[in-house]
Amino acid sequence: MKTKIQITRKAYAELRISGITLAEGQEDVELALETLEDFMSSFPIDLGYNFEDQPDPNARSGLHSNCNNAIQLALAIQLCTAFGKD
Repeated sequence: MKTKIQITRKAYAELRISGITLAEGQEDVELALETLEDFMSSFPIDLGYNFEDQPDPNARSGLHSNCNNAIQLALAIQLCTAFGKD
């Protein structure tokens, strides 16, 4: 089971944004975690995600390993607009 920061780093890697994939800043982490929490709350079914009032980047996501790739890619798509990407 991956941590939330591992999921967000993979999403940023998919976006191929220079610098963020190696050492994201605190604002980048907060943006990705907030986006991840919002995105996961939009699912009509329970995927086991670990929701938190104050998301901890090091907390386990709760997602089954079969879901990781799909969630990482979907998160990257959600983050595109924040970085001016289509």
